[in-house]
Amino acid sequence: MAQNKFNVLTFILLVGFAVTAFAEYSPNNNSLPISIKQQLLSGQYRQALPPLIKLAEQGNNKAQYQLALLYLHGKSVKKSAKKAEYWLLQAAKSNKNASYLIGSLYAQGKALTKNLDKARTFLALSKKSGSKKAKKLYQSLFIANNVEISSKQLQVDLIKAIKSGSLSKVTNLYQQGAILTPIDEPSNPLMIALKSQQKEISLWIIAQVQG
Repeated sequence: MAQNKFNVLTFILLVGFAVTAFAEYSPNNNSLPISIKQQLLSGQYRQALPPLIKLAEQGNNKAQYQLALLYLHGKSVKKSAKKAEYWLLQAAKSNKNASYLIGSLYAQGKALTKNLDKARTFLALSKKSGSKKAKKLYQSLFIANNVEISSKQLQVDLIKAIKSGSLSKVTNLYQQGAILTPIDEPSNPLMIALKSQQKEISLWIIAQVQG
């Protein structure tokens, strides 16, 4: 009888271990194996890379996010904003950290081309998922005096500020998310500043674009 109880207990423990192991390594549960977490925390990026790639390709959003970070910062891989963007876009569908990061990158316009429409979309997605950082950044970029500002209205206000010669207003609108380099030439802020003979604003815009 005692032997049977021992066998049953052993069986239960083994099954429990197997279920735990499967859950830990299953790509669909969007968790990372402890071994990979430890490698990332200790800076062993080269060792973590192969299993991260495998999990990312299988749809694990945490692996996709971590892989994007490696490409973004060039950790054990060739630095690539394009590949970082790809994996962030994959992860952003269900990972609030990824949607916040790619939204902030689109807003900054440094690692990725500035795109406020995309920034708004992904920050809103992250905010909806509970990210306080995304909520704060979204409000600072797109909301003034508790009124949401459209990207088109920001551009209209920017052009008005340039023509009026108010550098302080131009700076404030830029900080809210107005774009200094739109593709369509007629509304290019620098061209408008030059035509309006706003030398100080022109120099400021050039400095921002080149910086």
